[in-house]
Amino acid sequence: MAARNPARKPPARRTLPEVVPLGERRHSLEAVRDLLAVRLEAADERASAPLAKMLVDVMRELADLSDTGEARSVVDDLTARRTSRRATATGS
Repeated sequence: MAARNPARKPPARRTLPEVVPLGERRHSLEAVRDLLAVRLEAADERASAPLAKMLVDVMRELADLSDTGEARSVVDDLTARRTSRRATATGS
């Protein structure tokens, strides 16, 4: 993992209405995450629990995205492991 350059500013975040029409899943989820975080900060006690759950769900989806921006399924992970095991078995 590359170290962050402290002198470099992070890219400006675009708003949800700007990002969603573009169809970019990762950027859309990031915009939703940012919106939920702002709303959670301002939420009253009754509204904070559902907002927190939504935020955790969105963050989980972001974590599940592969480097290409597409979600990896359990089947994808199992297939990759099986392929790796077979390659190791045939290589020995």
